[in-house]
Amino acid sequence: MGRIKQIAIHGYKKFKNFQLTFHDGLNVIIGENEAGKTSIIEAINIVLNQWYRAADKSVIEELINHELLDEFYAAPSLSTLPKIVIEIEFDLSDLPTHSDCYGQEYELINSRNDLYGISFICKFNDAYTPSLLPNINDGLIPFEYYDFSWKTFSGSQFLSLKSPVKYLAINTSEQNSAISFNYYNKKIFNNTYSESGRLKYKNDFRDRVKSAFSTVALDNIGDDKKFAIDNKRIILENLLAITENGIALENKGKGRENLIKTQIALDKAKERTEVITIEEPENHLSHTTLRKMINDIRENRENKQLIVTTHNSLIVASLGLRNVIWINENKGISLADIPEATADYFVKLDNNSLLQFLLV
Repeated sequence: MGRIKQIAIHGYKKFKNFQLTFHDGLNVIIGENEAGKTSIIEAINIVLNQWYRAADKSVIEELINHELLDEFYAAPSLSTLPKIVIEIEFDLSDLPTHSDCYGQEYELINSRNDLYGISFICKFNDAYTPSLLPNINDGLIPFEYYDFSWKTFSGSQFLSLKSPVKYLAINTSEQNSAISFNYYNKKIFNNTYSESGRLKYKNDFRDRVKSAFSTVALDNIGDDKKFAIDNKRIILENLLAITENGIALENKGKGRENLIKTQIALDKAKERTEVITIEEPENHLSHTTLRKMINDIRENRENKQLIVTTHNSLIVASLGLRNVIWINENKGISLADIPEATADYFVKLDNNSLLQFLLV
């Protein structure tokens, strides 16, 4: 099973320089508002789901760390141009299969050894230096001449469908439900079936659609013109929905939807996801449903790495203080060394007011 071992971030949002080592199993990330919990999940998505691959370059200014921007404006030069680097190191069991991710093409992680990993880099394209250097020296950052790149630690190009880990992000606060479900359904499909299996189902679907269309027998438009299927639109993943008792997940209440999404992701028998991120699972959940979700996570997380962000003291206590990573002042502090008896005390405590007080 694949795991995310650590993440290193330079120049992304709150993090000028940040490194975090994850627990192999459950990770409960806590911290004050604006501590960077969401930015950590976003950074993982940028690397593994290749966020911003097709984005307009104008978004870069919103992503780059403000300290780096201030340093450039104080002393504008080619060397002070800000950039973003995000590196993820993996712990992989099936090592030969992922040899294309193995190497020393990384710059943030503190090691000189060959490692398994993927890097995302957003930086100025040096090919434009001769023509743009005067503008840069005058304090202008040419964001439209920045490039996004994803590379493995071997230096080869990375494509998300070739990810060394089966990854799924569950965002319970996602505003655009259509985009959220499209991503979720595709990921579940990709993680459930092998590459050859997906290809078979997709080809079977395409052939059957073409066959069904031929039976409709639309009239020809003219002597040499007729209606036909647009092959670019016969994409199985774009039509997939997940239902429970015949009702599409997106037609459930938001709380029920989030619970079912988590249950599907944790299903060891039917779904092969290895790494799951869940942002603030307490959103939209009643107290009873939240306890149900917590119980599902505790009982079904075997062979999964979960990374959960939360403000909820019930989640923190129930999932175990020893699984907590506290984000504070751009540092990730693991509470794994807390005595087991102390962690057990808070699990059994009916009222988590004391824990809430300690965490604030």
